[in-house]
Amino acid sequence: MLATSRPHVHQRTIVLRGVAGQRREAAPSRVLDGGRRAHLRKPKQRQEAKKSTVPRYAATVGAILAPLCEWAPSGKVKARQDTIAARALVEVAGACFPDQLTAAHVTQIVGDWQHRNWSQWTYYTTWPSLRRVLDRLALVGAPPNLQKFVPRINLPAYRSTHFPPEHLALLLAARCPVWLRCLVLLCHDCGLRARTALQCGPENYNTSAQTITTITKRGLSVTVPVSARLARVLVLATTGGSFVAALAGVTAVSYSAARAAYVRLCQDAGLPPGYQLHDLRRTVARELYAATGSIQQVQALLGHDSPKTTLSYICDAVVAVKPGALAKINGGNDAD
Repeated sequence: MLATSRPHVHQRTIVLRGVAGQRREAAPSRVLDGGRRAHLRKPKQRQEAKKSTVPRYAATVGAILAPLCEWAPSGKVKARQDTIAARALVEVAGACFPDQLTAAHVTQIVGDWQHRNWSQWTYYTTWPSLRRVLDRLALVGAPPNLQKFVPRINLPAYRSTHFPPEHLALLLAARCPVWLRCLVLLCHDCGLRARTALQCGPENYNTSAQTITTITKRGLSVTVPVSARLARVLVLATTGGSFVAALAGVTAVSYSAARAAYVRLCQDAGLPPGYQLHDLRRTVARELYAATGSIQQVQALLGHDSPKTTLSYICDAVVAVKPGALAKINGGNDAD
């Protein structure tokens, strides 16, 4: 008899207990020498074999997020925040495949954003955008637990700082470059956001009607009148581009440069530290409400799509009941 290379196979009978305690024999199984079954694997081995057969996603993180890196139209706030997060991920791990993303990539982005010293409201809306982009990458092979490395913060308190009349007078009377005065007047007299004021140019200015029309970050069109003192400054901007950049003699003025110049202006005016450019917008909102008593007019000036946002600017002014307001609807005071 010729010897074969096939290992010796023998039959083994397994005895099982039935429901009624009867003995029954299971079907014989083919067992290799050594007592291990040849046709079965351990669960862990089966999982590893399955992972090895799954092909890697063909595109890199940069290619997957390329459509998301394009700026969305004005008014798509959440989409623009996702663009910021997508660009940060592409900058850090654009050449990696989704399954190569690690916690080190996420923590690098988190550390970079924390050093930018944004406001709490900016962090409150930007951290979720990073989690949304990571969720999108998890669908194509990225580790699903990377979101836990993104910080979570509670809803920040509304800022209520505004300029008292005496501080506003000192600010407007202080000597400063003409471009900085233009920025201050755009933020106060027109109630514009600082970034919107930095981009405002001749295309937004109607000289015949003396109005400025801008598009808010929510996509709303807002038209506000131009004060006489602001109109005298805008006449000096003869070149193209934004008014602030034209008066400064440059192509553009960044927000960080404008903020630094504004802080120095407040110091030169003898004001206490802590004032921000956005406080000018909050100040004019309170002044308009004090003059008109109409939340709707304040909402129209600021370009808010919800009166709830407007109330955050003037909430402490609205809480106080004006003297005589109840007397008009209650039939007068007893002393009358």
